[in-house]
Amino acid sequence: GGSTASDVARYSGAGLALLDSVRHYAYPERVIEAAGAKTSDVCAVFVRAKGTWRTGLTVLLLADTDCISTAALSLYLTAVQAFMGPLHTHEMLKTSKHPVVLYAVLVAAVGALTQCGVVPEWVATFNALFSGFHFY
Repeated sequence: GGSTASDVARYSGAGLALLDSVRHYAYPERVIEAAGAKTSDVCAVFVRAKGTWRTGLTVLLLADTDCISTAALSLYLTAVQAFMGPLHTHEMLKTSKHPVVLYAVLVAAVGALTQCGVVPEWVATFNALFSGFHFY
């Protein structure tokens, strides 16, 4: 079968999101300057974090949910984003990276166990809620 309009929209959106996320992640200073703001380490951290989350959105848009559960995928994304975003922050602040690495490994393991059916899918929902609430 051919592509549907929905497929074209999804792949086009994913491609544009990926390009934008790479720009935010790889060149945060340029993004900040284009917005007319002054570049700082703190601004760069936030712009780079925005890039990591847009990369996650791209993965979700392209995911084949017949092969992997959405719950497990969300946990894998959390693990990858733990490596992509905060590690730069820890390098700038010269703080230990061990807690971030441990968290990423733990979340990836829970994702694998969720995919195998050992861990219930509500754990992924709880992780997403906890991850969002801890910023407040």
